[in-house]
Amino acid sequence: MANQRAFRMHSNLLYSTIMAQAGTIAKAFMEAVQNSIDANATHVDLTLDDGRFSIADDGRGFQTLTEIEEYFEQFGTPHVEGDARYGRF
Repeated sequence: MANQRAFRMHSNLLYSTIMAQAGTIAKAFMEAVQNSIDANATHVDLTLDDGRFSIADDGRGFQTLTEIEEYFEQFGTPHVEGDARYGRF
């Protein structure tokens, strides 16, 4: 069974980030789906329920705890040429 972890962000920071990078909630959801595609997902579930949302996919995912720590210790990581179809950060 896969180890699951929940990552949280203060709602004010989340809103500010969405507005700065995407501009709207709809564009933020589109960005999340594009991230799934960049992770080679063939299936993406976006669930909206009572002001909450979740996104799950069957993409590559993180392979090690070290990889998770590296990605989440720094907010935003630039891509290198050819590693993503949509992503830049």
